[in-house]
Amino acid sequence: MKHIVSEIADQFYDQIMSNYFFADYFAGKDMDHIKKHLKDYIYDQLTCDPNDLNFQKSYNLGVMHANKGIPLNNVMSFMDHFQNRIFEYCKDTPEQCEDLVPSNIKHIRNWFAKGYLFETIKNTDLISIPLFSVLSSTKIATSIISWMMAINTTILHSDETAEINPSEASYTLMSFIEKPFFNMIFETEDNYFEFNKMYLELHNIANSLMYFIDKQDYIQSYYIYNDFIEHCRKFMNFHFERVVLFEQNIENYFYRFVKKKIENGRSLTFFIFNIRNMNIINKIWGHENGDFVVHEVERVIDKMHGMNSRKSVFIRTHNAEFIVLLIDTDKDEALNDFIRLENKLTTSIPRRGEFHSDIKISSIFMHMGHDAEIYKDLLMQVMQQGIALAKMNGTKPLICGENEFLDINNRVLNEEKIKHFIRQSFNKDNFEPFYHTIVSASKQKAFSVEVLARVCDGRNCVSAASFIDYLIQTERIIELDKVMLEKVSNDIDKLKKIVTNIFLNISPKSLRSPSYIAKLDEFINLTDNKNVNIVFEITEQSLFDNIELVRMLHDKYGSVFAIDDFGSGYSNFSIVSDLAQEGLIEYLKIDGTLIRNITTNVYKENIVSGIIKIAKSLELKTVAEFVADEKTAKKLIKLGISHLQGFHYSMPVSIDDI
Repeated sequence: MKHIVSEIADQFYDQIMSNYFFADYFAGKDMDHIKKHLKDYIYDQLTCDPNDLNFQKSYNLGVMHANKGIPLNNVMSFMDHFQNRIFEYCKDTPEQCEDLVPSNIKHIRNWFAKGYLFETIKNTDLISIPLFSVLSSTKIATSIISWMMAINTTILHSDETAEINPSEASYTLMSFIEKPFFNMIFETEDNYFEFNKMYLELHNIANSLMYFIDKQDYIQSYYIYNDFIEHCRKFMNFHFERVVLFEQNIENYFYRFVKKKIENGRSLTFFIFNIRNMNIINKIWGHENGDFVVHEVERVIDKMHGMNSRKSVFIRTHNAEFIVLLIDTDKDEALNDFIRLENKLTTSIPRRGEFHSDIKISSIFMHMGHDAEIYKDLLMQVMQQGIALAKMNGTKPLICGENEFLDINNRVLNEEKIKHFIRQSFNKDNFEPFYHTIVSASKQKAFSVEVLARVCDGRNCVSAASFIDYLIQTERIIELDKVMLEKVSNDIDKLKKIVTNIFLNISPKSLRSPSYIAKLDEFINLTDNKNVNIVFEITEQSLFDNIELVRMLHDKYGSVFAIDDFGSGYSNFSIVSDLAQEGLIEYLKIDGTLIRNITTNVYKENIVSGIIKIAKSLELKTVAEFVADEKTAKKLIKLGISHLQGFHYSMPVSIDDI
């Protein structure tokens, strides 16, 4: 018996050394010692009593081979070959095999495979996947991982476990599938059914695995476990891809989800929360503490309205605002939830090191019920205007009633109107100059006109000032200013018959644009030839920030400036005095907020009176904006104003209506 074991082992190692992979692996090793050790081990195991088998040694050899990366298939092939040769030998010479115990080969193979299986389980990294920024998304991932780890733990402790039931470990994951949050992430039926299909396949593989583990068939268990892990990775990759798409487009997913609920006739309630003073927290305490605040607020909201909720979902927007949606919830019940959550947010954020700041929250409660259908196509705008109202209300929770919904509706409609005209503004032919008369206080007749940019859609026009921030940010303000120069040039002959002065608003961005300066050269030459004086209007802050540009225009063209909206912010009379002495500024246009209600507000009257007196001492003229009635005009004339502008005298009109 010993010599056949030796012969088979020699043949096996000759085959191994002819394979470059295994030859490289065994290079430098004492092959005679290895072969002798293997021969003695095999002979002892094949001939000993089954009760005396050294299962642990077979297991350890399996672990060793697994760690060396030798495929189990190769080892099993050798064992099959070895078994066949032994049986052939014993068939021909049975008297030589009286001490052979054939069943021992099966046990050796099985425990060898067990070593492979357990070592593979121990080295399988189930948690080397990214967790997600949305807490509820992370809960799905961690549930999947927890289920896999539970199966691994069950297998590794199968010798101690009386009953194996992997299904129990998957119940947490399955409980998510019917929740609103899950449906929001896996929004299409295809995604939902694919997730369910992959989960069921994985669950069936796990059941098969547990069956063979229970039967202590470790060879089958090993192959099924590898199939299980491969399916786990596919499952996790599928989940990961969907969650990444969700997190990158979270607001779009949310609003599509809401629309589906509206289309299905569901009653909806919204809570919106905004963390106040985030810029200050980030600046004073650092972004790490700012992130901590946002995370803690999300944690509190997630606990009530995250993946575990049967009737609500929430999202965190990119502005660190939180929108909670309640589905089919009675208004009173929803309001109680809102009040409870708002209280938790303002009282339960823990301290973090030296950082301790009371969290201030702006919040709004919006119970739309079945009327949500009205807002279906403008949901994002409604939410944005809702949080804007909440911010205006400070830290006092705003319960949205009929008046608030009306206000939100009007704001949304106005915003949509502005968006429409922004789109119209991309066609420069839709820009039109309107002219607003400035009246001489002493002569009570037209002295000048101010050019106001309008964007028109047929006969409907809006002031470009209503979206001036957009124009400045995109630098399309330069295009607007150039178009105004062109169109005022076309109107100059008609304007000259009425006035000899034109006030023209100008943007600092335009002053830095070579293409605008080229247009300005042409415009100044034209107005000089027509004997029309141009006064450039610029805001106080823009003037102070761009003094060198202003001096350049003054030196080049002899241009004078009017400070627009004077008194609306911090007014530096020292700089104004210096610029007045240089001849750069000639007019102060007093901000309309100071003019409005001046007849009944003594404080405004005193401020305006003071500005007029200082202007006179600097030999500057003054223009009062927003003059709405005769009473206001008389008050201003009495205070010594030099020019007046407002609806009392005229509305801004096109050149055809001037």
